[in-house]
Amino acid sequence: MQRATFLTLISSLVVPMTTMYAKELTLEQQYRGTTEKQKELIRKLYNAGKPYGLSKTLVVIAWRESSFGIELENKQGEGSGGPLGLSYLHTVMREFKVLLKEDVTGLMLWRVQEMIKHDLDFSIKHAVIHLQRGIKKFGKDWMKVWAFYNGGYKYWDSQDAKRYAEDFRKKIKVINKVGIL
Repeated sequence: MQRATFLTLISSLVVPMTTMYAKELTLEQQYRGTTEKQKELIRKLYNAGKPYGLSKTLVVIAWRESSFGIELENKQGEGSGGPLGLSYLHTVMREFKVLLKEDVTGLMLWRVQEMIKHDLDFSIKHAVIHLQRGIKKFGKDWMKVWAFYNGGYKYWDSQDAKRYAEDFRKKIKVINKVGIL
């Protein structure tokens, strides 16, 4: 067998296998494929967001930022921001600065990041505060509110923040279709 024929034969076997494994799950498959532990987080976030009208928003943030906590388990010790990410860190720091009436030190910043990462109630509280600031600024224009969550006051209109909001919209559609797991 000639070398070119052999390589063609091998590649015809390998390429379909690699594309089969590289195939991405649809958003609905991702959502439906959550584990019991992830479903527990989804329900907790959904219930925590109810009083503020932010139930599905908190669920999607956890989906977007940490795959409902999976990325936290895979990134021990790395820059993970907890189930709800670190997009609102500046909101938390601003609140601490007002409470303390002084500049925030590096040690304080580290401590707050650790609280965001490991204290879900703390995380939820401050994510809600950040989202409420977005709602105050943009009303019920959810695309802008979600972009604000990602980009803050300064970068809410950036392409990255707009992509974040578009992904958010798609995930909200899945939750509306499937329901809360």
